[in-house]
Amino acid sequence: MKNYLFVTTMSSIYYLVFPLIKKLKGEVYIVTQSDQVEKFFKEFTDCKIIRTNVNQNFYNTKNIKENFLNIFRIRLE
Repeated sequence: MKNYLFVTTMSSIYYLVFPLIKKLKGEVYIVTQSDQVEKFFKEFTDCKIIRTNVNQNFYNTKNIKENFLNIFRIRLE
């Protein structure tokens, strides 16, 4: 079974992500945009990393056109 965890910040790793990884069975995939998170999981775990290029703060109330483009980019990845 494949499990996907979306990790956006380093601070969430110790208190939220590690307890989830211990409970999950099967392959664990970490989805992140952060260089630090990717580097951490590559060095200290055997989880597979999926690197996304979409900005995690994709919603912008000032530019509706950019919002739709970001949603489209997220769906593609």
